[in-house]
Amino acid sequence: MITAQGRTNPNQNTSISLQNCTIVAAPDFNKTERQNFTTFLGRPWRNYSRTIVMKSYLGDMINPQEWSKWGDYRTVETVEYI
Repeated sequence: MITAQGRTNPNQNTSISLQNCTIVAAPDFNKTERQNFTTFLGRPWRNYSRTIVMKSYLGDMINPQEWSKWGDYRTVETVEYI
């Protein structure tokens, strides 16, 4: 996981924002080895998680689904991952 943000209630003014970033594997982590790992942009850590990635370059190591579900949160409707 690249991020794991968590808020305990919807009124908290916290989040993770990544803008104009380059998210790639380290140069010494070759493509053959990377195929053995699944990497997501992030996953919720609490029921009101909020993370935004915008105007950024994502390398080939990021899973096409981009975001991973976390089995411990109850309501997907309260999570914001953009």
